[in-house]
Amino acid sequence: MKSKLNIIWVIVFVLVAGSCEEDASVKTKEFAFIISQQPEKEADGYTIYAELVKPDSDVVQQHGFVMHDETGSGSEYSCKVIINPPVQGKFSYHFNSGLKAGKKYYVRAFAETNSYISYSNEVNFVSEYCEPPEIAGFNPSSGKTGSQVVITGSYFSPSANGNTVTFGNMKAIVDSATENRLVVTVPKVTKPDQLILSVENESGKASSTETFHVLFPWIKKNGFSGTPVVLTSTFEINGIIYLCGGARTDVNEIMKEFWEFDPVSDKWTRKPDFPGEARNNAISFSCNGKGYYGMGTSSSWENESYLTDLWEYDPVTENWSQKVDFPGIPVIYTKSFTINNKAYTGPGYYWESGNNHFVNEFWEYDPLKNSWTKKKEFPGAARYFGIAISTETKGYLGCGSNGWPHSEFYEYDPVMDSWLPAGNYPGKGYNNLACFSIKGKLYMGLGRNNSSAEYNDLWEYDPVSRKWNEMNPCPTAFSPEYNATINDKGYTGNCSGYSHSIFYEFDIDQAYK
Repeated sequence: MKSKLNIIWVIVFVLVAGSCEEDASVKTKEFAFIISQQPEKEADGYTIYAELVKPDSDVVQQHGFVMHDETGSGSEYSCKVIINPPVQGKFSYHFNSGLKAGKKYYVRAFAETNSYISYSNEVNFVSEYCEPPEIAGFNPSSGKTGSQVVITGSYFSPSANGNTVTFGNMKAIVDSATENRLVVTVPKVTKPDQLILSVENESGKASSTETFHVLFPWIKKNGFSGTPVVLTSTFEINGIIYLCGGARTDVNEIMKEFWEFDPVSDKWTRKPDFPGEARNNAISFSCNGKGYYGMGTSSSWENESYLTDLWEYDPVTENWSQKVDFPGIPVIYTKSFTINNKAYTGPGYYWESGNNHFVNEFWEYDPLKNSWTKKKEFPGAARYFGIAISTETKGYLGCGSNGWPHSEFYEYDPVMDSWLPAGNYPGKGYNNLACFSIKGKLYMGLGRNNSSAEYNDLWEYDPVSRKWNEMNPCPTAFSPEYNATINDKGYTGNCSGYSHSIFYEFDIDQAYK
């Protein structure tokens, strides 16, 4: 900063902040005597001088200059410059950035205590100087929405609202400003991108030569390519998602279509149809490199056509083989998770003689023995549309509804065959939730309530601390029809008629950076 100041008292001038906000609740009072001299024109701007004389009983907290492009009271300013440390005597500031040629500016000096603020007489100048801003660089070079970036350069406006900063075409919040440094907040985005940064003020506009990498945890994938269906089922094998069956949404028809999705190629491929009876609301899981699909119902919606058969799919031979039937009460809306290559399923629901029946039975299936074993019943209220998810050692069941919404869920220990309350889901929806298990933590969200309102919030659950952390919301609010976790990434989508193109990948690594 350039200054031509004859120092009477030893003073250090350091510009530490710019502000565009109104002062806090302070009153104007003539507690200090401040004189502003007429601005001095120099080769690269204008230097404003002032002198502060204060009674010994008053402690000045800060002092500096305020500037506006219209005459008015001291509190009506567009630029505030604070000079530290606040001392009695002469001080100055060299305005050489954020000025527009031919424009008239009005300046007052100010001094402030905890309770009062005093302004000097007003001086003005017409700018003949118009040096545009320059961007030298920014740090960090990547970040997520809401993170902060420091932009360095020259000729920025010292007022935060005197600079307009954009990432691509998205306007960022300028948190603080000096002539050489801006601190900004990355604006909201809906996809990862490489964006040019720009800084614009009254003097002109500058753009960065490098791009800023916006990290975004939600990446839109290619939507389901098959017949639009609801109540479908999925399992994952060796990094591939398989989707089978479901009920058509346009006509009363149950489907046998079988599809695979490759996250690497972002491509859906139809496979030979499922050979068993067509169904929807089936259970599905994967163990030992094979997929399992069965039970469900062979008719649409609530009915009494419940199935108990179970089928195994081998992705190497692409063949299906029938396994032992489920021995429990035939139900639909049941959920499954796997631990140590064994599957666990329950609770469920069935319709009979015009009445709803909720079943809390909980079963284990061992693929190596091809056998079912009844385990300790689910301890909560029986329900449908809930979630089932597991870590390496524990399983989790909960949420959903049975005429009443349920946010609570429970933890299952397969070694002890025991249940413990695991907490209450804090999100907005409770039916048809997205759920992923990534790096020992659970992620739940989106979904709907009983009135069919859909949401996009996502929450992280730590099974060790039992604590929740709200994550970046999904760009779209919807009720997932299928979920999967592959290579520490979550996948959730909808394959119904009105929204079967909705399909997202959730990357937790991008959410944390």
